Amino acid sequence: MIDGEEMTYFVLRRFKMTQNNMIKCTTAALLVSIFLERYCFIVTVYKMKYYGYVLIMIVIALNCVFNLLLTKVRNKR
Repeated sequence: MIDGEEMTYFVLRRFKMTQNNMIKCTTAALLVSIFLERYCFIVTVYKMKYYGYVLIMIVIALNCVFNLLLTKVRNKR
């Protein structure tokens, strides 16, 4: 650990890392999710008849997953 860098954990306490690495991991996860969301949207729109309903369900499911991750990452209990 470099002096002045605070340690944190990613989702679970056993995945300890510095805050700088945490920001990098979070940014990478968000970039992957952006491309995954666009891919799912394109596939859903062009391949399915009821794309609006499926898209809403996908967005709600991803929102639930990200909210779960955010509650795990928070330090406050």
